[in-house]
Amino acid sequence: VYQDKENGWEISYPNNFIVKKHNHRIVFTSPENVITLTSPEIGLWGGKYYDNFAWISIEKLTAEQTLEEWIAKAYRLGEFKEFEITPEESGWTIDSIQKITVGKNVPAIKVHEWVQAYDLTYRYIKHGNIIIAIKNSVFSESEGTPIFNQMLSSFKFLK
Repeated sequence: VYQDKENGWEISYPNNFIVKKHNHRIVFTSPENVITLTSPEIGLWGGKYYDNFAWISIEKLTAEQTLEEWIAKAYRLGEFKEFEITPEESGWTIDSIQKITVGKNVPAIKVHEWVQAYDLTYRYIKHGNIIIAIKNSVFSESEGTPIFNQMLSSFKFLK
């Protein structure tokens, strides 16, 4: 279990996963899923791409905003709206925004996008004056999404 006592939440992760903190970002990944990239154009995490991983980042709000208002501003939507289109229609862009729940009925907003061969899914949760962004990324139809969904099902706020 990873606990962020300062911001009041926790999430469970598999025993074999490595947890690394980088500033306001926490990365969860399995050692079997580290792919070393040699292409100079790709400089993710010092030349390594972590396939099947989760990032959690924290952003402090500077103004009083609802989660919907924050999403609309972050994604330059003008106003918040839920939608879903097929990847073929969207190209390399956002193809869905949906209100969901994670963990024990925690309200969240799910944003899914395609960028080249990466399948990126974000879950955003507002807690007090922070946004908790939980990102899952897989490279081409990977098998790790069930592990990520299991992690999300354990998300909860600390009492």
